[in-house]
Amino acid sequence: MGTRIREAREKLGMKQIDLATFLAIGKNQMYRIESGLTPCKTEYIFEISQILGVSLDYLYFGENECSEVGEIVEMCRGKGVKEIRKAVLILKAYFS
Repeated sequence: MGTRIREAREKLGMKQIDLATFLAIGKNQMYRIESGLTPCKTEYIFEISQILGVSLDYLYFGENECSEVGEIVEMCRGKGVKEIRKAVLILKAYFS
């Protein structure tokens, strides 16, 4: 995952310190994540996908195409908490 984060960041021309600043972590921690020395905390992964404009599928699996889960995440992008909660209720009702 770290390699994909680094590649996506570099593709945007973003410096490592800039991504670290967006995540409110130190540059050394960002280096360790990108180098694979430290796993990326779950709480950062969605935020990284938003900042770098890549799907969660890409970060987790290296897939450029969004799977169905990725599609759901993309549909939620930019939506408010109320809208997302409604979508969750609909999905729960459908799968119950």
